[in-house]
Formats: sequence, structure tokens, C-alpha cells
Amino acid sequence: MAVKMAVLMKIKNGSMKSVIDSLAEIPEVTKISSITGDYDILLDIEVEKPEQLQSIYLKKIDHIPGIIEIHSQFVLSEWEK
Repeated sequence: MAVKMAVLMKIKNGSMKSVIDSLAEIPEVTKISSITGDYDILLDIEVEKPEQLQSIYLKKIDHIPGIIEIHSQFVLSEWEK
């Protein structure tokens, strides 16, 4: 069973395009949304095992310039209309 995360990100002014381009290169990223409010990006990540998330953060996301803040939540359930 896949593990899904919803990730909210604050992005440095002027860095949105480069951050989105970098995030789009990560295979585990299934969706990138530009949003309004306190955060700039809503990112969906899907992995097979929870242990893979640490590797994604430390080796891929943490090195992307322009990301100011990250908040992550596990997805417990999903409904589609």
C-alpha cells in the first residue's frame, strides 16, 4: 500500500518557477499546485514505504534553493467525486 504525503511550502519571492521545475524532476512527486494563502505550493508525494520519505527530503527536496518553509502531513484517506 502506498504512503501519501501532502506538503505545504513557502517559497522565496522570485524562486517559484525554479522550485517547481526542480520538484517536477522528483519521480515520487505526483502533483504540484500553486496555491494562495499562507503557503505557495501544495505538493503531493507518493512512496511505497514511509522510510523513503526521509531520503526524498534529505537528498532531493532539502537541496532546492528558494524553499523557505515546509510542512508535511500524512494522507489518511482520500475521496474522489
